Amino acid sequence: MVLQDDGLYRTSDGAATWEMCLSCGGTADGLVFDEGRSGIVWVRAYDRLYRSQNGGATWGEVKGPWTGKASLSAFSPDRGGSRALACTDRGEIFFTEDAGKRWKGVETPRLLADLTHGGGSIAVDPVDHDRAYVGTGGAGPTFGTTNGGRSWTVIHDWGAVRVVVHPEQANHLFLVGGRNSGILESIDYGSTWTEAGDFRRDTDSRESQKASALCFVAGQPNRLYLATRSEEEPVSGDPASWAQVATSGNGGDSWTLLPFREPFKEIIAVTARPGLRNSLLLFTSSCEAYRSLDGGESWGLSLNIKAEPLYAAQNFVASDPSNPNFVVFLVPSTSEGPKLYVTEDFGESWSDRSPPGFRLFAVHSVAVDRPSPQVTRIVIGGGRPDGRLYLSDDLGFSWGLATTGIDDGLCGIAISGDGTCYATTVRNGVVKGVIRLPTVADDLR
Repeated sequence: MVLQDDGLYRTSDGAATWEMCLSCGGTADGLVFDEGRSGIVWVRAYDRLYRSQNGGATWGEVKGPWTGKASLSAFSPDRGGSRALACTDRGEIFFTEDAGKRWKGVETPRLLADLTHGGGSIAVDPVDHDRAYVGTGGAGPTFGTTNGGRSWTVIHDWGAVRVVVHPEQANHLFLVGGRNSGILESIDYGSTWTEAGDFRRDTDSRESQKASALCFVAGQPNRLYLATRSEEEPVSGDPASWAQVATSGNGGDSWTLLPFREPFKEIIAVTARPGLRNSLLLFTSSCEAYRSLDGGESWGLSLNIKAEPLYAAQNFVASDPSNPNFVVFLVPSTSEGPKLYVTEDFGESWSDRSPPGFRLFAVHSVAVDRPSPQVTRIVIGGGRPDGRLYLSDDLGFSWGLATTGIDDGLCGIAISGDGTCYATTVRNGVVKGVIRLPTVADDLR
């Protein structure tokens, strides 16, 4: 089965021909198979749910109290049963025990309600792993915890697209896409905040340019690189309407525009490799990667994948904190399903190292860390309802499913070298867990 905007298609002859088995009028955006009962399929389409009990041959509409009032931002059925949770873009959560015949509302804490709007970018303190931060993508405030997620407090009323912790100064935080979609800075763990310069003023950019990604350079504590998204549609011959890249050599006090001139609407991530002239990799919402070997003065195409657009609020790019040449790029929606691309030479070449049996839906984020000096760990979150993560300890050549102690569907993730894992979940907001290695390396059922 393949889900498109207009509905669900299925094939019975090995993909030679396809037929539409459910029409959704251009609003289809979620497909879930029941892993406990063969033939049970759910489709989410804006404010409606559809359920099939015979593998898509026939369908019934499942109406809820949100129908016609709010769209669904998340949906998670229980395996093999009739229970399910549905979250709306208003922060409401509803529960059913009879496959959607009756629904009741669920009381939720503020953090969980804000996360149902689709944010959830997480950052973990590199020293104190009980300290973590989560942005809600502009839908609500930015939260912090100092006790491993047992309680959360608002550290700023503006929900960041991305929270960035300085790798060498854990007290030093940045909120990207915070107030006025610029950059906010704190040097006291988020107690107080100031604006980190004014990149639009310094680079003579339009107000339509919004901060979307930020990165540091190892060994250069004051060097920052900033990427943007444009709220205008890119216009040929008008570079000011395209996404931009800027750099600061004084910790963000002032910014200089770099000559990246490609007609893209959004840059979702940027990574840096230190050198006499820093090397840069940037990733666009159109699933392309560009590389510069001269500090951003010139650029060349490094990777081009045909897939559905990506968004900066989720972590699709990660790099090895001890080896900047190693970068991974998660592309959730290609024609062949989700893919993971890996480079070991900072974008000179890429290889497909996707886990076998990779799910065709709901893959949200990727993270890289060093559990020991000899091991580079890749972890992929999303695509499973049982709290397990795809994990590789050999640069993506082999994979297993690791448990986390979290009995919930995982979305955005952040990890640390000691096995600590924070995840935005389908039902329980942000939860802290511990990664347990797979007992069988190829157990990907």
